[in-house]
Amino acid sequence: MKIGFIIHPDLRSLPFREVAEWAREHGFQAVDLPDVDDQTQRVCEEVGLEIGALHAPSAVFDPDPHRRAAGLQALKDALSKAADYGIPTVMTLLRPMDKSKGTAENFATWVKVYPDAVAHAEDRGVKIAVENCPFLGENLAYSPEIWEAMFKAIPSPALGLCFDPSHLVWLGVDYLRALYEFGERIYHVHAKDCEHLSEGLYRYGILGKVFQARNGWDTGWWRYRLPGLGEVNWAQFISALAEVGYDGILSVEHEDPVWEGSEERTKKGLILGQRHLAQWVV
Repeated sequence: MKIGFIIHPDLRSLPFREVAEWAREHGFQAVDLPDVDDQTQRVCEEVGLEIGALHAPSAVFDPDPHRRAAGLQALKDALSKAADYGIPTVMTLLRPMDKSKGTAENFATWVKVYPDAVAHAEDRGVKIAVENCPFLGENLAYSPEIWEAMFKAIPSPALGLCFDPSHLVWLGVDYLRALYEFGERIYHVHAKDCEHLSEGLYRYGILGKVFQARNGWDTGWWRYRLPGLGEVNWAQFISALAEVGYDGILSVEHEDPVWEGSEERTKKGLILGQRHLAQWVV
């Protein structure tokens, strides 16, 4: 396994080479990218960073057939680009769902349109890793129930998961059990932690704040943290990944509100996460 990272918004105004050189200097071995070109690939090669995954849109639920087709084509274009640049995995989300329909109805839409993208991934030798973030009801692929249905409907080995344990922590799903159950389908991993806030759970309940919420994620009873600052047991998690045969990237996804807000603070947070994971990644 290797430790990578997703470029935090606080760092996106910096030249990519500067970010890449800083990351390599501080122990990171890979980076996830929203796009890639010759210059970006050259920087990664010169610095010594692997491109862990290419991020791609997957807007395939639009009720308008033309926009739905465009969303599918955008995903296929990203799969082709990943293949052209030798990137083995495309990370995507199954969002936004059609809000006029329930989750089961959106799943039925996905089953109709997604085989085309999966077949394209097979043809190009690239894997699709669908992330499990619920996105507050917008993303389809958030639970073991849905994953099981997905892989039954489209059994191709080109389709798998981008597994992030933090989402399962706040959903109340056993992340280790899920890892073992779907281990052969885990093609990319987001290394992010989650912390429960007991006082917030008492005050707001699982439905979250009614007043003074900063955004939809500000429930008051949980928050994302960097690896080692929440409730994920990373020693067990990484050991379980090794046991199921995963030997890919652990990509630190920094969404920790304690360690962001400036370039300096965000970099310190990323270093904290990298150091914690490095105890068990050899």
